[in-house]
Amino acid sequence: MTQRAQAAAAILILALLFLIANRGAYQGYFSDDDLNNIGWTRVLPASTMAEGLLLPRYYLQHFRPVGHGTFALLANTAGLDFRWYVALLHVLHFATCLALWRLLLRLDLPPAAAASGAIFLLFQMTLFDALWKPMYLFDVWCGLFCVLSLWAWTSQRFWLSFLAFWLAVKSKEHAVMLAAVIALYEWWTGTRRWIKLAPLAAVAAIFAIQAVWMNRSAAPDYTLRPTPAALTTTIAFYAARLWILPMLLAAGWPDWRARWGAATAILLLLPLLALPTRLFAAYLYAPMAGAAITAAVAASRTGWRIALLFFCLWLPYNFQQLRAARRAELTTAMQNRAYVQGVLEIPPRLPEIRRFIHDGAPPGMKPWGIEGALRIAYQRMDIEVLPADTRGLAAKIADQPVALLSWEPLANALHAVARRPGDPDASYLETGRFMPVWQLLDGWYEAESTFRWAKPRATARLLKPEWAREFEVRVNVGEGFLKEAGPPRLTILVNGQPLGETQFTRSGWQTARFPVPPGAAAPAEIEFRSALYKPASGDPRTLGIPIGAFGFLPKEKP
Repeated sequence: MTQRAQAAAAILILALLFLIANRGAYQGYFSDDDLNNIGWTRVLPASTMAEGLLLPRYYLQHFRPVGHGTFALLANTAGLDFRWYVALLHVLHFATCLALWRLLLRLDLPPAAAASGAIFLLFQMTLFDALWKPMYLFDVWCGLFCVLSLWAWTSQRFWLSFLAFWLAVKSKEHAVMLAAVIALYEWWTGTRRWIKLAPLAAVAAIFAIQAVWMNRSAAPDYTLRPTPAALTTTIAFYAARLWILPMLLAAGWPDWRARWGAATAILLLLPLLALPTRLFAAYLYAPMAGAAITAAVAASRTGWRIALLFFCLWLPYNFQQLRAARRAELTTAMQNRAYVQGVLEIPPRLPEIRRFIHDGAPPGMKPWGIEGALRIAYQRMDIEVLPADTRGLAAKIADQPVALLSWEPLANALHAVARRPGDPDASYLETGRFMPVWQLLDGWYEAESTFRWAKPRATARLLKPEWAREFEVRVNVGEGFLKEAGPPRLTILVNGQPLGETQFTRSGWQTARFPVPPGAAAPAEIEFRSALYKPASGDPRTLGIPIGAFGFLPKEKP
C-alpha cells in the first residue's frame, strides 16, 4: 500500500471513530441562540450579506457574514432539521484538522507527529459545545480559516493567506490577532517578509481601531473590560481549559515551533480575555489549533512511545468528558424540542396573534430563542415577546390580542391561551398552565410549578363579583423559609383598603380566608404585603411570599 493510500485509510478510520464518538450530537436540538439566528437570517437580503462580507467594517451588533450567511442558507434549505446543522459542524471540524495536518507537514514535522497534532484537535472535548451546537458555527469557521491562512502563508501563497485571514475575521473578530501570529512566524524563521505581511496588519489595525472606538456603545456583554478583575476572571476560566498547554510547551520548548504554537493559542485568545461576561469553552476553537501545533512538536521530541502513552491516557479522559457533557446536552435538547414543537402548533389556532407573553420556559430557552421560534412558526418578523414579570404588563397589552405561553416542566409541554381586548377579568387566579398573567400587575416572578413568588409588595387585578363574600389566598411555605425567616406575615389590601392580615406558622400549603363586604360587581386591585425574604441559597431576587392561588369566593366555595 502506498503512503498516500495509507494516509487516506487513516483519515477514513479517524473520521469514522469521531462520528461514532459524537453520534449523539445528531439527536440534539437547537439552542435559543440557534433559533434566534434562524429566525432573522432566513430573510436576510443577499445585498446585506455581500456588503458585510466585502467591507472592512466592524459591526457593533456583531453581524458576522460568514456564520450568519451559513445560518441563512441552512434556514432556507434544511429548515429545522437539526442533523444538517451538526453534519456541517463536523465536516468543518474535520476539514480544520486536515488543514492543520497539512500545516504541520509544511512546518517540517514528521508525518507521525503531524498526525498527533491533528488527532489532538480532532478529539479535543474541551471543544464539545463547538461540535454539538450550531450557535458556535462562527468559531468553527474562524478556526478553519485561521489554519488555512497559516498553511497558505507557510506555502508562500500570500494572497490566498490574506483571503483566508479576511474570512476568518468575518467569522469571528478575534481572528485579527492572526496578523501577529504570522509576524512571530516571520521573526522566528528569519524570513521577515514584512512588506507581504503589511495587508494583513492593515486589516487587523482597521478592525481593532473600530472595535476600541465603538466599545463604549457596545452591549454590556460585549463591552471590552481589560481591568484586573475582568482579567482575573477570564484567565482563570480559560487557563482551567488549557491546562495541558504548559505541559506540551515544556516538552517542546527548545523547538521554536512549540513556542510559536503556544503563542498562537495565546494571541488568538487575547481579545477574549477582556470579555468577562462571555465565558464559553467553545471560544477556544481557534486558539486550540495553536495548542495542537505545540502538541505535534512535543510528540516529535518525546518519541512515539511517549506520544502513544499520552494518547492512551488522554483519549479516555476526553471520552469521559464527552459522556458527561452529552447527558446534559441531550436533556436540554429534549426540553427545547418539546417547547419548539409546541410553538409550531400555535399559528393554525391563533393566526392573528403577534404579541406573546412567556410564563416559564426550559432552562435552555431564553426570550430571544422564544422570539426566534415564533418568527419561524409564523414566518414573519413582527413578533413581540414579553416575560410574564414585565413591569406594567397589563398596560402594554391592553389594546391588542395576546397569547400566553405557559411551560409545564413536569410534563415537558407548552400550552398557549389567547386573550383579546374586551375579555373580562377572572375573579380567582391559580398558578398553572392557563393563569391569565395579564391580571398580575407589579411585584411577581415567573411561575415555579405550582406557585409563584411575590415580592414584598405585589399587586394584581381581579373582577370582584356581586356574589363575593370571602377572599381566599393559598401559600406554600417551605421549611427553609420558616427556619431562615420565621413565620411569614401577610397583609392584604383591596383597592387600597386593608382587608385582613394573617401569619403562617407551619410549612406546606396553607389557606387563609377573609370576609368581603357585599357590593356591586366591580374591578378590584389586590395588594399583598409581606416581609423581605433573603434565602441562604444566595437567590438574588427580592422575595416576599410564595402564592399558589387567590381570589373571591361566595360564602360556600362552588
